This record gives sequence, C-alpha cells and structure tokens, in this order.
Amino acid sequence: MDKGDELMSKVVKEAELIVKDLDLLMYYDKEKLDKECSYYNGEMNGVECSIKILAKKMLEEKADISFIQKVTGLSEEEIKELEENDITKITALSDEVVTKLKEKNIL
Repeated sequence: MDKGDELMSKVVKEAELIVKDLDLLMYYDKEKLDKECSYYNGEMNGVECSIKILAKKMLEEKADISFIQKVTGLSEEEIKELEENDITKITALSDEVVTKLKEKNIL
C-alpha cells in the first residue's frame, strides 16, 4: 500500500470515529424529552392559574389594582379581565380541579 493510501485510510477511520462520537453526543430520548416538556408546561400552567386565582381573591377583598400588579406581576389588562370574568373561563383549569377548589372554598 502506498503511503498516501495509508494516510488516507487513517484519515477516513478518524473521520468515522468522529461521526460516531457525534451521533452518540446528539442522541436524545424523544419520549423523555416530551415528558419533561409536558411536566414543565403543566407546572407553568399551574403557576399561572394560581397567580390568577390569587389576584381574583385579592380583587374580591377590594385590593388596589396597582397592589395586585405589584404582588402578582399581572398587567392591568389581565387584572381587569379577571374582574370582568369568571376565573374558570380564563384559566386552563379542568372541571375536576375547579370542583376541588370550590369544595375547599378557594374558588
């Protein structure tokens, strides 16, 4: 074998190893990733709902809108929407959750 061929053979082998390593590094478990994303989205949805429920309760107690904004981080428009609407219509709460929250006098 020619020295040039031998060198090229080594280069090809190294390139194959690099590609194999890259494939291993880029491997991901789609199911696990989807599950983690859905957990995260569910948590965020729960946090947002909790904040809106808190703001609605503060409105019921006649708290000032600027105070509610400061405490919850909601905009004036979001708070006014809470004032004008039933909380269950502007949150992604399931009927089951709404029932449980009503049983505990939270809603």
